[in-house]
Amino acid sequence: MPCVFCRYYETGSIKPGVIGGSKPKVATPRVVDAICKYKRENATMFAWEIRDRLLSDAVCDQENVPSVSSINRCAPPCTITLQDS
Repeated sequence: MPCVFCRYYETGSIKPGVIGGSKPKVATPRVVDAICKYKRENATMFAWEIRDRLLSDAVCDQENVPSVSSINRCAPPCTITLQDS
């Protein structure tokens, strides 16, 4: 039986879809800039909190918000930039 909670955690949706298939790129420069801004404001912010904030600030909508793992891939470069400054 598939894990509905796991799907929701990763994608923000319980809609069926192909796992590992090609998806449109959601980490646009606007989204990456917003993620970096949130990390500058609060370096300890969790990826799921960033995801919620992207939605509440209308940077993304439910259809194109990045997954938690995508956000985690974007966030480390922001942190490195902060440490180098």
